[in-house]
Amino acid sequence: MQILNKRYEMLNLIKKSIKWWKTWGSFPCFYWIIAADQYREGHYEKAIELYEKGLKKYQDHPARFCALMDQAYCLFKTKKFHSAIKKLKFVNKHLPESKESYLRLANIYKWIGNDIEATWLLRKAIKNFPNDEELTSMFVFAVLDSSAPDHLIEEAYAQISKFSTSKNHILNTARAALEYEYGEKEEARATLSKIACKLASNIPAKIYFSKILIEEGQYNFARINLTNALKLHPENPVILSLLAKTYQKESEDNDENLNYALQLATSATQNSGWLSPRELHTLAQIYLEFGDKVSALLIASKAQDISRKRSDSYVDSKQLNEFVTSLAGGTLA
Repeated sequence: MQILNKRYEMLNLIKKSIKWWKTWGSFPCFYWIIAADQYREGHYEKAIELYEKGLKKYQDHPARFCALMDQAYCLFKTKKFHSAIKKLKFVNKHLPESKESYLRLANIYKWIGNDIEATWLLRKAIKNFPNDEELTSMFVFAVLDSSAPDHLIEEAYAQISKFSTSKNHILNTARAALEYEYGEKEEARATLSKIACKLASNIPAKIYFSKILIEEGQYNFARINLTNALKLHPENPVILSLLAKTYQKESEDNDENLNYALQLATSATQNSGWLSPRELHTLAQIYLEFGDKVSALLIASKAQDISRKRSDSYVDSKQLNEFVTSLAGGTLA
């Protein structure tokens, strides 16, 4: 059996080597071939190591940028966000025609709550890909989730208006979310509701519609939307923290709900690498509900520090600053 396994592995390696030659027109980098297998099997630490060995040995290889992007994904999965960002920024600088490098880098920025950095990056990407619906959608979402200046909001409107007849559900979600925030709320709300209910895979629609439901106090309906979204993306910090809020809002005289809220908010914060002011802010508010002012102040202060380093671009930075001031002054009960 062991001999058969070795023969199978050898044949498999030969097939992959032939495929490599056809794709890249060069001798294969076995480090990267094996790393890709480790990546697919979820052995991210081992894959990171193998990608790095190949990158050091083949610094001018035509496949190096693909290897870097795959290594960055493995770094992301192991919560080494700063290292992943560094790798993707290198690809973006040296291969600006790569749409994928923009998307991956913007997604990490958004994952750690740095939406303004994602906004500037995607604005740059759109100049290279002015007719790309995916980049446009992400740009609008990043603008909405940050304290973007007015001229960026105007740019978001101008960019998305290019696709007035698009049938792309994610793009239409972005359009409706933008309109809800800055335009005709009632019609936009109806559109978001319809899109969120129609397509289970449209996570942005479920997130933005759930935000509206939470604002309206419809916590149970928001929870249904977010629970469905969480099934597809169980580690997403935004989904987890919004779900935490639905339990927090209904936690009065209900310790079980408050415990759920704490568990979810803690997971959200951990998954963002403790780098997202948004998730830290939510966690701090829940700690205060428990009566733990010391933990609430420590976590909120960390959120404030990160937000200030990002020019207070966190969309609720004003409320966060007031929250920290009240905690520090002992004015919050």
